[in-house]
Amino acid sequence: MTNTSAPSGSLRMLNIMSIVLCVLTFGLIVWGAHVNTTRSGMAFPDWPTSNLVPMVTYQPSEWLWAKDKFWEHGHRLFASFVGLFTTALLVVAV
Repeated sequence: MTNTSAPSGSLRMLNIMSIVLCVLTFGLIVWGAHVNTTRSGMAFPDWPTSNLVPMVTYQPSEWLWAKDKFWEHGHRLFASFVGLFTTALLVVAV
């Protein structure tokens, strides 16, 4: 008879983070599809800046209420967050 035990704390954390990353990535794909469908993809013609302003420091008053800018800039910020979360998962895994 084989004795099985629950995964260790770090392995459990890795599993949870992997599932969260899958959900975030799926959300990012859906958001990107919406950006494409609404033709908001060229609200900012430059990258990685937004109208020559660094993406993270772009003022919310400039993009929060403009529909095209909201979808495009929000997608960029969310993609940056997913990238940072992926890096955190890598650090936990190593």
